[in-house]
Amino acid sequence: MIHLDDAAIARLAIDPADMRRTVAEAFRLWHAGAVVAEPKTSLEITPTHRFQSMCAASEALGIAVVKWVGVTPAPPGSTGAGIHAVLVVNDFTSGRPLALMAGNVLTGLRTAAMSAAAADRLADRTAPHTLGFVGCGLQARHHLAAFLPLFPNVTRILATSRGGSRDAFAAWARETHGVDIAVTADPDEVVAASSLLVTTVPSGVPPFLSAEALPAGAFVAAADLGRAFIPATLGAIDAFYTDDLAQEAAHPIVPPPWTVTADLGAIVTDGVPAARPGERRMFVFRGHGVGDLAGASLVRERAAAEGAGIHLADPA
Repeated sequence: MIHLDDAAIARLAIDPADMRRTVAEAFRLWHAGAVVAEPKTSLEITPTHRFQSMCAASEALGIAVVKWVGVTPAPPGSTGAGIHAVLVVNDFTSGRPLALMAGNVLTGLRTAAMSAAAADRLADRTAPHTLGFVGCGLQARHHLAAFLPLFPNVTRILATSRGGSRDAFAAWARETHGVDIAVTADPDEVVAASSLLVTTVPSGVPPFLSAEALPAGAFVAAADLGRAFIPATLGAIDAFYTDDLAQEAAHPIVPPPWTVTADLGAIVTDGVPAARPGERRMFVFRGHGVGDLAGASLVRERAAAEGAGIHLADPA
């Protein structure tokens, strides 16, 4: 059994496009019945403090995965992470533990890949785009890396956040990807300008965005469960999509009277009808064990190829 910490996973430098394709294939297998998975379970301590688990297994991929996540409120002014995760990977046939993986970097990679796999089918990839970010933390960085190669026609990037993270995000983007990001303290400006919008607002923040301000034809990747949007404005969204319909039914994100059109397995398998002129679409999702299964599979494959990780004794 090997142990991979976040630094070791980051050093693998996994191409976001490879992660997107791996995630899409895992959800295709899930849709075809070749993956066994359960909806996310959650121990709610307070509205901003919880512990969650996700699990999935696939004979086709040869592994089973469980992820355990702790979510805690970050103290004011803190730069530390408020979410910590770990994954255990087992051999599908024998059940033998194969790997113990830190989950923060891997979760960032797979979550952005899920958004990108949805955007690949739901957004117009031929049109020029303004790409906007509401929230500028780790998830925003992974989403920028996943969206830039998928949408080469991005002509402008905007970002906003409650604190100074937007400036750090812009500096990182310039150094890492060679792109300039215009930062603003006004989230309404970002929403009104963005034909591609990524929201990664932490829990505990009251809704403050209006979906009615989105441009016609916009696509939104709501990696924050859509919590940033004022519920009364969601009627401006023409079609909602999510990662798993069963999970949505058990723990609804989209409030009545609106419903979800399709989940990611159906999207990557069957495609979706072409958007009507001006149709706004939102991919709003909790995260799912199928995504973690995909991410762990790719990380384990790359780690084995490069001899990465620390070998641990198998548990008795």
